[in-house]
Amino acid sequence: MAVQLKRIVVTVFKVFLWIILSLILLLIAIIIAIQIPAVQNFVTQKAVHFVSDKTHTKVTLGHINIGFPKSIVLKDLFLEDLKHDTLLYSHRLSVDIDMFKILSHKIEFNQIEIEQLTAHITRSMPDSSFNFDFLMAAFGAGDTTAKTEPDTSKSPWKIALKGIDLKKIHFTFADETAGSTMRFSIGRFNTQFKDFDLDEKRFHIKNINVDHTTASIVQTQAAVSSDTASESGEILYDIDVKDVNLSTLNVLFQTPVQKLVIQVDKAGISANKIDLPGQQISLKKFNLSNSSIDFAINKYITADTVAEIAKEAVSEDSSEQQTKPWKVTLENLELKGNTFAFNNANTEIKKSGIDFSHLLLSKIEADVKDILYDGNNIAADINELKGSEQSGFELKHLKTKITYDSIHAELANLDLETGNSHIKKYIAIAYPSIETIADSIASLTVNADLDHIVIGFRDLLLLQPELEKQLNDAGFLAPSIHLNAKINGTVKDLHIPLFELTAGNNTALILNGNVKGLPEASNAYFDLNLKKFTTTKADLQLLVKQGMLPASIEVPGMVAVSGFFKGYMKDFDGKADITSSFGNAQAKVTMSKRETYNASVIVDHFDLGKLLRQPETLGPVTMRANVIGSGLSVETMKGKADVEVQQAVLKNYNYHNISVNGDFTATQFDGNAAVDDSNIALTFNGLLNFDTLQPYYKATLDVKGIDLQALHFMEQDLRVSGLFKADIRGRDLNDLNGTVDLRKVALTKNDSVYVIDSLLFVSLSETSNKSIDINSPFMKGNFKGNIGVADLASALKEHLNRYIKLGDTTIKPQSKAQNFTFDLQLKDADLYSVLVPGLKKFIPGKISGNFDSESHVLNLSINIPKVIYNTLDVDSFNLNVTSDAETFKYDVALNSASNGDYRILNPEIKGEVENDTAGIHLTVGDASNNLKYVLAGNLSKQEEDWRFRLLTDSTMLNYKTWEVAPDNYVLVGKKTLYANNVSLSSGEESVKVATTGQEKNAPLEVSFKNFNIRELTDIIDANEVLAAGLMNGTVLLKNLQETPAFNADLLINDFSFKQDTLGTIKLKADNETANR
Repeated sequence: MAVQLKRIVVTVFKVFLWIILSLILLLIAIIIAIQIPAVQNFVTQKAVHFVSDKTHTKVTLGHINIGFPKSIVLKDLFLEDLKHDTLLYSHRLSVDIDMFKILSHKIEFNQIEIEQLTAHITRSMPDSSFNFDFLMAAFGAGDTTAKTEPDTSKSPWKIALKGIDLKKIHFTFADETAGSTMRFSIGRFNTQFKDFDLDEKRFHIKNINVDHTTASIVQTQAAVSSDTASESGEILYDIDVKDVNLSTLNVLFQTPVQKLVIQVDKAGISANKIDLPGQQISLKKFNLSNSSIDFAINKYITADTVAEIAKEAVSEDSSEQQTKPWKVTLENLELKGNTFAFNNANTEIKKSGIDFSHLLLSKIEADVKDILYDGNNIAADINELKGSEQSGFELKHLKTKITYDSIHAELANLDLETGNSHIKKYIAIAYPSIETIADSIASLTVNADLDHIVIGFRDLLLLQPELEKQLNDAGFLAPSIHLNAKINGTVKDLHIPLFELTAGNNTALILNGNVKGLPEASNAYFDLNLKKFTTTKADLQLLVKQGMLPASIEVPGMVAVSGFFKGYMKDFDGKADITSSFGNAQAKVTMSKRETYNASVIVDHFDLGKLLRQPETLGPVTMRANVIGSGLSVETMKGKADVEVQQAVLKNYNYHNISVNGDFTATQFDGNAAVDDSNIALTFNGLLNFDTLQPYYKATLDVKGIDLQALHFMEQDLRVSGLFKADIRGRDLNDLNGTVDLRKVALTKNDSVYVIDSLLFVSLSETSNKSIDINSPFMKGNFKGNIGVADLASALKEHLNRYIKLGDTTIKPQSKAQNFTFDLQLKDADLYSVLVPGLKKFIPGKISGNFDSESHVLNLSINIPKVIYNTLDVDSFNLNVTSDAETFKYDVALNSASNGDYRILNPEIKGEVENDTAGIHLTVGDASNNLKYVLAGNLSKQEEDWRFRLLTDSTMLNYKTWEVAPDNYVLVGKKTLYANNVSLSSGEESVKVATTGQEKNAPLEVSFKNFNIRELTDIIDANEVLAAGLMNGTVLLKNLQETPAFNADLLINDFSFKQDTLGTIKLKADNETANR
């Protein structure tokens, strides 16, 4: 029994051992079998067929390789979706995984490698389904959106990842629901993780390398925002990256409102530490080269949408819940050959200057060290920054150390060079706080040390094109200015140890001083010392636009000014010393808060003639002036003035000892003046009130003696003395009333003395029925009635315009009617021969008449029996004018007008003006009062021209009646001279004037046929025939209103001049070529 039991036990043990051994051998066999490609492919195909049958789609797998227990490799995996489109294709998928750790609920991926993968994901309307949903449905995934409570009874799975390597990846995602399309093409992507913990949300990356990669995200409708951070704003992910290298990267992000295109040739980031939860980023290096960023806002985007874009661009760090600022440091920034573009299609492109809505920055290069951003603290050490903008603005070089924090900002070791400017050395400002800087400008501290900087105005205009109009209005043309300055202190207490400004070749401003009380300039105290201001005529012509300086002013060749200003704008002491090539001057001014002032000016041989471009009239002046007064407004100004002119040149005569002194207000002077010179002595005493409502002038001028020849006012000897008194009130000539009296006049000519006790006395009444009485050696008479002297000329033009339109747009209806009579009797005074040299005889006559503007009546009669001036003798001049509401009549006649042996007898011109036509009837008679010459015609206005037409039945030349062409007329105007068939003929004689073309300024042709020259010359009544002969031919007249020219081809037979017979003359001449 015992043996049998022992045998049974041994047998059972052996069976158990064989079973255990068999299981071990079976497991080993399975493991070995899995390594055999045939077995793997068999299992693979079974699995592929199972999936394909389950999903009813095509699924293929070229090959599987399981390297137990480390790796799984899938080759040529293909899945299609239900539409038979490619869902996924992978040429090679390799996963390096530690399979034994799966037993410990750990999934550890040592390396994931994917090569040549193509995936197409779509999401369709209207059910928002994905094209891979059939896979989850086939394997019973159910509702993937339903929440399930985690099973805490089981040990959690740990997932670890050490590396990813992707090659030739192509992925698309078309989401009809969200209206977006994404395309990614990755040439190469690999990364290595130092720490990868999903539970702790910790991802520490050793490096990321991306090469030949393209990404495109196009959003066709507004994106639905999603929260990616916790409600508290806390960052939940711990991400750290040490090195990132990018090359040949292209990114497109486009929405209905904006478009962003990024092209990266090479970029690299090397980090010391990235602590997102701690909001700290410490970078060792960032470099970007040959890359571009192009951001655009599409057209027809509203301002609200643009604002929303800007709002979205602001990170959540700016939320109210965010209190801790980010801290970012970068040890080394390198940029080379980069481009940045920004375009807002909703704004018009500016014609000039930098357009900040349409930017294009190119050739951007930078070398910056130790960059810091920590809330309000910003710092950087810029070794190099340069680039250019499409407008032409160029930043050639920038080197500086920037410091900015909550209480100050600083640019140290500054060296900024642009295309036209160069700024260097040091600029710093300090302030109580950034928040209060706008409200505490006075407390702002400034420290600037500018070392011979250059500011090019082209750069300023590129940055601020609006300045161009201001500079043009100011007439400033300087290409640049140079500045050397040191300024320090607070705005309310500013110290200026040095300020040197230069422009052009010889223009400089040098000053120093202190200013207290800014920015309120009206209450500030200035203590400025102007060491030097110099400029030259050549510089002003270079710096100031032509036309800005008055044409009547000549700029001195050199001007230099020095002086000081100490005090407030209305309470100060000031001085200016001026030297120039025209002369010198000095001015001192003291003003108090009570608006009292004391000013003095000294002028030393300053040439007014050169300054005013009147060297023939004016010359150097030496003078002094003192003014003590108060008040700066028209209502309050008053004071005393004392002016002494030691010498002044006028018309090449040097006057001496001129003085003016008296009391003044803004509208009145009450004082005296005197001149005590060897050739002029006079005194003035009076009151001149220029009040706009009721001006008043009461003065006495005592001329003790003036030598007009010595003063170069006359070529002949003439010395004058007299006493002039005036007492007049009135705003203008229409409103005057008072008296003007000129008495005790003595004129000395060639040692002959003419004494006149009363030369002129005029009395003007102020009643509406005004009376003007005149009594002088030249005439005696009066004007009585309602007369407006200032408006008389305008009233007469309006009166004549009633009968014929004069074409004068300045003629306006007169507001005040005029109705007066006048009667003036001329006198024969010995004084005429003194005042009018050459007047040999004058028999005085009478001028009388009346004018009523309301009744349109004008009567004028002038009769002067005799005037002989040098050799001109006029006998019996008579002018008569009458008019009523319909017709204006005139008649001007002489008995004769002669010059030596030649005279014209009984010339007369008369006519009537009515209905916009002036009749003209000109006659010349002979000694027997027979008519010898008659010309008659009508003058009228035709648009801008005057039209004259000869009457056909009223022409007589040298006693003979001449026929006139009925269609004759002449047009004359500013740009017009046109003659139409002005033809006169008598028997075989004829003369014709006609324009040769249709243009108003075409050449005029004058043609003669058997025309006897005596027909014209016999108008002169002489003892002999002046000229005679028959003339044939033409004269062509050109450019008569511009540069006149002629071309003559004439033949004169039997030509005689006075007593000489010259025979036949052929004349061919022109002046159409130069120097003829």
